Amino acid sequence: MWDSEPLNECAYGFDRSGLDSSDHKELVTMTFSAVFAIVVGIGMIVQWAVSYAAKQIPELLTEPIRIRFHIAGEILTALALIGGGTGLLAGWPWAPTLFFVSMGMLFYTAIVSPGFFAQRDERIWVLLFGVLILIGLLAVFSVHAVVAA
Repeated sequence: MWDSEPLNECAYGFDRSGLDSSDHKELVTMTFSAVFAIVVGIGMIVQWAVSYAAKQIPELLTEPIRIRFHIAGEILTALALIGGGTGLLAGWPWAPTLFFVSMGMLFYTAIVSPGFFAQRDERIWVLLFGVLILIGLLAVFSVHAVVAA
C-alpha cells in the first residue's frame, strides 16, 4: 500500500506507457493539479523565507508564539502540497489522498490568512486568496473526477 515505486499503471486508472486520446484529458487534469499544488507550496515557503530575511514579520516580536505556530502550519501545508503534487506526477497510489489533505490545509489557510490583509485594507491580497481558493476547488474536483472514474 505504501510502496513508493511509481507504477506504469497509475493508481488513478490510466496507463502512462501508452496513452491514447481518451487518457489525455486525465493526464492534463492530473498534471495541472499537481503543478498547481507544487507551485503554491513552493510559493508559500519562498514567501515566508523572503519575509523573514527582510525582517518583515513584526509579530515575531509582538506575538512570537502565535506567529511561530502560524508559520509552522503554513510550512507543513506547503510541504504537504509539494508532496501531494509530486506524488500525482509520479503516479504513486497514495498521492490523491495526500493531495486532498493538502488542499484542505490550503483552503483553511487561504480562508484565515486574508484577514490580516483585509484588516490593513490591502484588497488585492484578499482577491488573490479568493482566486487561489477557486483554482484549488477546480483542481480538487478535477482530481476527484479522475480518481472516482
